[in-house]
Amino acid sequence: MTQNVGKTFLKYVSMNIVGMIAASAMVFIDAIFISIALGAYGLAAVSLIGPVFGIVFGLGLLLGEGGGSKYAANMASQRHEKANAFFTVAVRSCFIISIPLILAGVFFPDQLSALLGAQGYLLPMVSGYVKIFLIFSPVIILYYALESFVRNDETPGAAMVSAVILYTMNILFDHIFILHLNLGMFGAGLATSLAATVALVYLLFHWHKKARFRFTKVFVAIKKSRAIFAIGAPSFIMNTLGGINMLVFNWLFLVHLGNIGVAAFGIVSTLSVVIHAIFLGISQGMQPMVSYYYGNSDTKNMNKVLKLSIITSLCIAFIFVILSFAFSQQLIAIFNQEQDIILGAQLTSLATFGMRIYFSAFIFVGITLISTYFLAATGAPKRALTLSLLQNAGIIPIVIVLSYIGGVLGIWGSYPAFELPLAILSIIFLIQKNTPE
Repeated sequence: MTQNVGKTFLKYVSMNIVGMIAASAMVFIDAIFISIALGAYGLAAVSLIGPVFGIVFGLGLLLGEGGGSKYAANMASQRHEKANAFFTVAVRSCFIISIPLILAGVFFPDQLSALLGAQGYLLPMVSGYVKIFLIFSPVIILYYALESFVRNDETPGAAMVSAVILYTMNILFDHIFILHLNLGMFGAGLATSLAATVALVYLLFHWHKKARFRFTKVFVAIKKSRAIFAIGAPSFIMNTLGGINMLVFNWLFLVHLGNIGVAAFGIVSTLSVVIHAIFLGISQGMQPMVSYYYGNSDTKNMNKVLKLSIITSLCIAFIFVILSFAFSQQLIAIFNQEQDIILGAQLTSLATFGMRIYFSAFIFVGITLISTYFLAATGAPKRALTLSLLQNAGIIPIVIVLSYIGGVLGIWGSYPAFELPLAILSIIFLIQKNTPE
């Protein structure tokens, strides 16, 4: 990284932003297809199934990131047999962990959907998605786990191709199952599941032809399982907490506004996925640079990267806040395909009101996320973990209290009200980090 810091920053960050936006496209596409076919109730159903998707995705990351990291470390040390033992344990765990998920999908989809908040018209819609998605959970978990192993096997290109296949096939299957065959939410779940199956087949083909990891005999694997879970646990916890956050918001909107409130939240949260993706792209893009300069004790350039990252996130946040006021109805119309004019107008009104409040939090969100990655890369893991846990779980008691005090306004306002002090805490941590002991 000997070239100009600004140019290097632009290169790393822009590539990561594009990648993260591409990864979030599947959420966008699903929501658009479902809104066209099912209207406001479909959007509400999409919001309700979010926690289930987050848990299954998190389990894939748990085994993939944990197992892949141990695999790569042992391969680098020429301990091939031990590396393959971690691969074997991770793959075996994919199927073991999936057993209760499959049973829940087969025998308790209605009960689980009701727990998520589905009621009335939404119950069969959510139940249809949950059932097929959980039945296919071993495929989905194995795909994300194997993708991580492929990346750690020094073939990131194959992992990227598999992701492209996943998103492309999901769009194709959505079009067939939702629009042409009118399978509704069951079709959306089937589309996601089959897309993951096709992407997994590609990774299995790559494994057979080029990958170095192989199955090996492993009998007692308690220590290896613990090592895998220890490394992969943070990603799993963050995804699970994100799902719990969505669950709490859905419950509160159901109490105050019913299904139409959940639909409005579904639109706003889907739009916010893109902004989160951009902030993650900035954070992940700047981390290699920060790590490099930290390793070389180059505090000047390290802090320059931090400054560029925060300024970039603030500029992007202000752009989206302005868009939420100037073009709110146009943005909402992308997802609001409700045929009932009165219901559609009500949905637009609720989503517009909520988006303008909710989006103001992004002025602060980027600061905290960038600070978390910066602190993790510069030898302050406890501060980084504190910020990460607070950002993913701290809002739950806040939104419950504010919903009791201020109703719907309190629910929407809880996000910026929580993120502002968290951003201040992030800045304090950064100042402490840069202050000599």
